[in-house]
Amino acid sequence: MSPHFIGRTSLELLYVQYSRMEASAESVWRSFAIGEVRNRITNIMQKLNVKGRSQAVVVLIKLGELKI
Repeated sequence: MSPHFIGRTSLELLYVQYSRMEASAESVWRSFAIGEVRNRITNIMQKLNVKGRSQAVVVLIKLGELKI
C-alpha cells in the first residue's frame, strides 16, 4: 500500500470535517454581516436623533427618504 493512499472512510471523514468548517465560516460571516447592519442602523438613528427604529422610519418617511 502506498503511503499516499487514503481510504474511502478517511475521505468521508475529511469531507465531513471540511463541511463543518465551511458551515462554521459561513455562520461567522453571517453574524459579521448582521453586526455590520446593526452598526449602520445605530449610526443612522444617531444622525436622525431618534431613540428607536420605529421613530427612524417615521422621520425618514417625513423627510421623503423612505416610501412605503
